[in-house]
Amino acid sequence: MSSKIDLPEGLKAQEIEGRGSLQPLLKKLKKYSFQGYVKIEVPDEYEGVVVLKDGVPRNAVLYFLSDDESRKGLPALQRLQTLDTYENLQISVHTDLDVEKLMEEIDGELSSGGERKKSSSAAQGQKGLLQIIEESDESVDIEEGEIPEGVDERFPERYSFNDFIVGPNNRFAYAAALSVAENPGESYNPLFITSRTGLGKTHLLKAIGRAYLVNYDDRRVKYVVTSQLLTEIEEHRKKNEMAELRKKYTGLDTLLLEDIQSLADKPQMQEEVFYIFSELQEEGRQIVLSSDRSPEKIPEIEDKLISRFKSGLVVDILSPHYETRKKIIESKVEKLEEDIPEEVVDYLAREIKKNVRFIEGGLNRLSAYSSLLDESITLETVKDVLSRYLDKEAETEGLKPKFMPGRSYIIEEETGSSEGFKLINDISPDKKKYILSRMNPKRIEEDYHLSNSEILWLTDKNSDKEETIPPNLERLSWSLEEKVKEKDVVLIDGLEYLISNTSFDATIQFIRHLVDVVSETETIFLVIVNPMALESKQINILEREMDSISYVS
Repeated sequence: MSSKIDLPEGLKAQEIEGRGSLQPLLKKLKKYSFQGYVKIEVPDEYEGVVVLKDGVPRNAVLYFLSDDESRKGLPALQRLQTLDTYENLQISVHTDLDVEKLMEEIDGELSSGGERKKSSSAAQGQKGLLQIIEESDESVDIEEGEIPEGVDERFPERYSFNDFIVGPNNRFAYAAALSVAENPGESYNPLFITSRTGLGKTHLLKAIGRAYLVNYDDRRVKYVVTSQLLTEIEEHRKKNEMAELRKKYTGLDTLLLEDIQSLADKPQMQEEVFYIFSELQEEGRQIVLSSDRSPEKIPEIEDKLISRFKSGLVVDILSPHYETRKKIIESKVEKLEEDIPEEVVDYLAREIKKNVRFIEGGLNRLSAYSSLLDESITLETVKDVLSRYLDKEAETEGLKPKFMPGRSYIIEEETGSSEGFKLINDISPDKKKYILSRMNPKRIEEDYHLSNSEILWLTDKNSDKEETIPPNLERLSWSLEEKVKEKDVVLIDGLEYLISNTSFDATIQFIRHLVDVVSETETIFLVIVNPMALESKQINILEREMDSISYVS
């Protein structure tokens, strides 16, 4: 070990090595209320110690061998936890020593401020990250300090690491994201996070972005959905301005790119993305990617891109276990400030098994019901109000929501997501579809290959190439009333755009009218909205008018 702290040898109880050794060891030591310390080494890179009292990590110190710097307490625990991914990890367990004295020595040795970054108070008696992640499956409070102006608008507080519930299903991805947030461009580059819809990929990407902007206020960070990037590439190509776009992206310090699987079967776009990646990586700039599948399972994508994706670290997020789901529900209930009985929490945790996004949507629906009718939430209420909402989470199992003729549905998803169009694409091909969208119709046709569809561009600008319709509610109402009689499916994409051009009250009256018209037909009415663009009470009103399908983590 380093000479900075004179470690007592005590009794060396065990020696182990290799990737994945640390977490099982700490779990075992917790079980037996171990007293002593665990020495952790990655040769020529890191040396560290975790001090345990009654099996619980109480303090830690970590030395960075390459630059002769160190940290203690929570920052050390955060970094040590990620060392479990190193193949050459070496661990030894020591007991029969004065634990209290060792903890005092760690605090005393580094109290003069020799740490690499500002430390959090994770000294004696305070839970550390390792204990929390390994045993309680909860996230840890990470001090953010003063929030610079504009951060909350770009990366809302609900996407912080503090609000991410950790469990066995996402522990490794969470640790990797923390490491990248702590050491941009150094730990894993790129970090590739994969999971099915609604399990926390977006949360981790935005938590990383938020951490960067809070801790490095001059850092140039961009979060973008791949479909948005592809639209930018297409527009700049048409204007012969690709050099400008490349400069914009290669000048970033961090690129957070969502849904990278959208690159599939787009060779020209892949070349541009490869160029951006290469430039960023060569400069040591951090890249974080997300996908609904692992790199090698993305179809029709060049080998050199797959190689880039896998050159850092690939982590996956699985469906949460019951205990983790319950903690997620309890966390969200606390934020809603609703009095929800334990039996209701337990029921929701058992019913909502695959998609975390269902949890928040379901709770919002219950909260709205309770508030509007001034009724307490009971188990019977839950079963009644959420009977359709909890219909076996059909879409997360490869099935799809069963859309009923004459019914209206609100699809909640973030801007740039594609779940709404994926759903309409799965409706029977022979059904006639009428679509109003903020997205250029040409792009919709290229990306989703919708059959039997009439697509209008919802914009106040004229176009020589596409049929457009302005955000005028009177004209839209007249047009849609006619289309409801002719078409099997009517879709409005971008309700927030209508609201911004008129008002929420006027738009909700427009929606209510269409819902009534649809109810007397065999037509399916769908509305896509980004809930982050609206107030929660506005979302609650929409959810009262229409059945809700949520794709927001």
